[in-house]
Order: sequence, then C-alpha cells, then structure tokens
Amino acid sequence: MTNPYFNENFQGQAGQTARAEHVKSELTTIESGFDAVGLLLDRALRAPSGETLLDMPVVASRAGKFLRFNSVGQPEAVQSGFTWRGDHVNAINYAVGDVVRNGVYGSLYICTIAHLSTSTINLTNFDVMINLQGLNVIRNEIKTASFTAELGGDYLVNSSGADVVVTLPAAPTILDAPINITHIAGTLAAGQTLTVARNGKLIMGLAENLTVDTVNASFSLMFANDTLGWRLRVLA
Repeated sequence: MTNPYFNENFQGQAGQTARAEHVKSELTTIESGFDAVGLLLDRALRAPSGETLLDMPVVASRAGKFLRFNSVGQPEAVQSGFTWRGDHVNAINYAVGDVVRNGVYGSLYICTIAHLSTSTINLTNFDVMINLQGLNVIRNEIKTASFTAELGGDYLVNSSGADVVVTLPAAPTILDAPINITHIAGTLAAGQTLTVARNGKLIMGLAENLTVDTVNASFSLMFANDTLGWRLRVLA
C-alpha cells in the first residue's frame, strides 16, 4: 500500500558515499511524515492511557448512523435520525432514538436505552432533549364540563349545558405559567355556574373557591406562594 506520508525515493547507489545535505533532506522528509501521522492521531478518537477502544463497526453496520459510546465506554453505531413517537405512553416498546413528549409543558425526551415503558417516564432510559418547563405554552381549549386545569392552559368555558368546575393544579410554583379562563356561553345562573376550585391553595389570600358571576368574564390566575396563593388578573 502506498504510504501517503513518506515515499522512499533516494537516488543513490549501493556503496556510494552519501552527501550530508542529501541525507538531511531524506530525514527531513521522514520527520514531516511522522509529524503528519502525529497530527492525525491528535485529531483521532483516543482513549486515556491504559484503556483500549474496540474496533469500529463495519461499514455496512455504521453507514448513515450516529456514533455514540455505550455504558462501558465503547463506540457503537445507533439508528439514523430520530423517530417521533408523540406523547409518552405506558407499556410501549421504545427504541434508541425515539423522541417523546411528556409533562405539563410538553418537554421532549430522547430514548437512550431500548425498554418497555411504564406510566412515568424513566430518566434512566430517556435523556431530556428540549426542556420546556416554565415556558408559557398556550393550549387553547373549549370546555363544556368540569375539568382540572393545566399550567399554561388557555380555556374557553361554555357552561350553557351544565355547571362547570375548574380545578386548579395541586402543586403550583411561582415559576409556572399562568392559567387563563374565559367564559364564552351560559347564564351563570343555577345549572350553568362557573366555579374555580382552589384545590388546597389560597385564591387571593383566601381559603375560598372562586365563583364567576360575570358573563363573558376573562381572567388569569398566577400562583405566587403558599401565603398569597393564586393571584387574579382580569383580562377583560
């Protein structure tokens, strides 16, 4: 195989006395070749002294795939690209590279270890890909029956068919996005009332549920802390 770093092209003959400058030139060429090899080694993937990396997978096994290190630090090729799997679901076989959405804010997670899922996402098998916690991601929804609000939700409530109770999240923090509620239909008389249930936290410093008595009212609830509770902001 041709050596790309040094070619032996000395033009002398056996028994001939070599001139010093000619020998020096040859050695300089060899030195340049070793420098090039050293540079490539410095750029190459190397393990610390005393460790040995296994050979890379064959071309057919690694073509078009990503290279990563497994649990014992050896290189391995994994599937090409990412596979969108939607919301994280219980009892699903997830493969390496699968991307799921999970949590109140819809953060994205990537599967790093193939596994059968449980009801709660396991960070042993998933890594956080995009963390959306705390962002005000608007989710517009029309509600016609009682429900539990999600942080960052924007709800249009139609109470014309029945009383509607909006239950606030149980464990809010000051970092959470506000909850927006707009009444869009219903008289707010008996049988069509709209109530916001505090779910253990205060509302405007009071241990009372919030009763909406103004048709088409639009307001926002932001959580401050356990002492002040949810704070009301009128939107319209």
